[in-house]
Amino acid sequence: LGTGPSLDKVPVKAFQALTRRHTFGVNTLLAYGRLQAPTTFYCVAESGWLEGISIPMLIERLRKLPSLRFYAHHWPLEGLADWIYVPYNSGAHIERGDFQGIEPGFSYVANGRSVVCMAMQLACYFGFKDIYLLGVDATRNGHAKGLDYGKWEKTRGRQDAFIRAISAAHEAMRAGGRNLVNLSAGGDLEIPRMCLEDVLER
Repeated sequence: LGTGPSLDKVPVKAFQALTRRHTFGVNTLLAYGRLQAPTTFYCVAESGWLEGISIPMLIERLRKLPSLRFYAHHWPLEGLADWIYVPYNSGAHIERGDFQGIEPGFSYVANGRSVVCMAMQLACYFGFKDIYLLGVDATRNGHAKGLDYGKWEKTRGRQDAFIRAISAAHEAMRAGGRNLVNLSAGGDLEIPRMCLEDVLER
């Protein structure tokens, strides 16, 4: 579950159904009012996001989060003993074929220009075969309502690199016998799409 504006189009009934599935949340998603329950897993990107955040309500929710919590950084951060540290390799780029998580030798999170790519690599490593993206818009139009905390990245180059990373991840996952499917309404990701309701009915 990303934080893109397409989340605002997801029916409440669908959010309720998602509570019965394994889900990954990222960054500020925990503050999203329409989310019915905490996600199974929670991922925060590198660059000290957890140390630098100054949103009291979100910090309190993160402390009480029952999910398995992961953060990626160049080195372990102070005061995060209850978070699972995953090393981040900024020199390994998913768009160049450095997708991690499928092989047993998974040792770091490769650079995909988004915390979503961190969650995808972990999902593969944990053995999930079918991985769905929801609220992953690959857009420069902001976030879902209530999630516009901090500076929004508007650099076209960064967003284009993320789109290329998703395409490369899709190819790597397909070669490894896994499926990556886009359930987000709209956006620019060029990977197979399905309807959220159809997936939830399975």
